[in-house]
Amino acid sequence: MGKRVFSVMLILFYFLYGFTYVVAGKDQDTYRTSQYFEEAAKLSFSDLWNKTLHLYELGNKPDIFQDLLQFVVSRFTLNPQIYFAITAILFAFIAALIFEDVLKSHGDHLKYNLFVLLVALFLLLVLSPGQINSFRHYLATALFLFSTYRYFNGGGVRYIFLLLTTPFIHFAFVMVIPLIVIYKMVGNRFAVYYVLIALSFVYADEVSDYVRNYAIGMDESALQYHVHQYTSDVYQRRVEELKATQYYILGTHIYFTTLLFLGIVIYHRKFILAGDSGLNDMYAMSLLIFALVNFFSQIESVANRFSILYQGFCCLLLISLYVKVNITAPVFLRVVFGLALIANSLIAIRILAQSASVSTLLLLFPVSIFFPIQMSIWDWIR
Repeated sequence: MGKRVFSVMLILFYFLYGFTYVVAGKDQDTYRTSQYFEEAAKLSFSDLWNKTLHLYELGNKPDIFQDLLQFVVSRFTLNPQIYFAITAILFAFIAALIFEDVLKSHGDHLKYNLFVLLVALFLLLVLSPGQINSFRHYLATALFLFSTYRYFNGGGVRYIFLLLTTPFIHFAFVMVIPLIVIYKMVGNRFAVYYVLIALSFVYADEVSDYVRNYAIGMDESALQYHVHQYTSDVYQRRVEELKATQYYILGTHIYFTTLLFLGIVIYHRKFILAGDSGLNDMYAMSLLIFALVNFFSQIESVANRFSILYQGFCCLLLISLYVKVNITAPVFLRVVFGLALIANSLIAIRILAQSASVSTLLLLFPVSIFFPIQMSIWDWIR
C-alpha cells in the first residue's frame, strides 16, 4: 500500500469516527467540548477578540486554538458532530504526515522486519482516533512528534518554531518546551540525563507536593488556576474514580508500558550511540521526556498524558534505529513487545468501543445502517 493511499484511508476513517462520535458521559472531555461549542456559536468576533486579549486571566483557558476553531466552525453549523469530524480530520492529518515520513524512509522495513512492524502498530495506537476525546492535548502531542522527528532528522530550525506553537493548542506543553532548552544546553552528555532519571525516582513525591503548593500558593492567574485544576485533590479523586470504572483501565498499564519503553530504549543504547547524530539526539530527548514523566508520576493527570507522548517518541526512535543500523531484535524482545502491544490494543479497543458509534462500522458492515447513529459499539454488544 502506498503512503498516500494509507494517508487518505486514515483520514477518511478518522473523519467517520469523529462524525459518528458518541459522547459516553458527562465525565468525558468531549461532553464539555460540545457544551463549549454551543457557547461559541453565541460569540461575536468582538467577543472572541476580547477573550483573546484576556487569554491569561483567571478562568480563561490559556490556549486559544480550540476557541478559534470552534468559533470558525460555529459560523457554518451548530452540529457538534460536524465539529468532532473536523477535529478528527485535523488530528488524522498530522498523524498521516508522521506515517508518511515513516513509510517514505522505512517502508521496506515494515514489510520485512517484524519488530519494526510491531513498533509501527504501537505508534498507530498512540495516534488512534479515540484520542480526540482529549483533542487539544493529543493534537499537540501529534504536532510535537512530527516536529521533533523532522528536526532530529535534518529538517531545520523551522520545526522548532512549529514545536513552540504546541502550548497554544494545549497549555500543558509549556512543561515540555523547556526540555528543548535543556537539550540544547546539555547536548548529548547522557550522564546528566541518567542522573535526572535517578532523581525522578527518588523525588517524585516532593515534586508533586511542590507543584500542588505552587497551584495553591501563588497569586491568582490563568496558569495557576489551571495547574490547580489538574493537581487538586478533587481532580485526583475524580481520576481515581474513573480508573475504577470498567472501561477506564488507564494509569497502571500506561506506567508499566512507559517503563517497558525505557528498558527497551536503554537496551539498544550501544546501537544508538553507534548510529548517526540524529539517533543520539533523539535518545537524549527520550531520556529527558521520561524524566519529566517520572517526576510527575504521582500526578496521574499529568503523567499519563505525557507518558503517551513518550511512548510515541520512543516508537519513532526505535523505527529510525532499526533502519539506520543493521540489527535484528532478539526473540525475547519481539515476544515481550508483542504481548505489550496486544494488551494495549485490547484496552484501546475497549475504550474506542465506548465512544465509536455502530455507524462507524458502516463501510465494513453495511448492516450497521439499521442501528441509531448514537448507539455506541459497546452498548450494541451488551
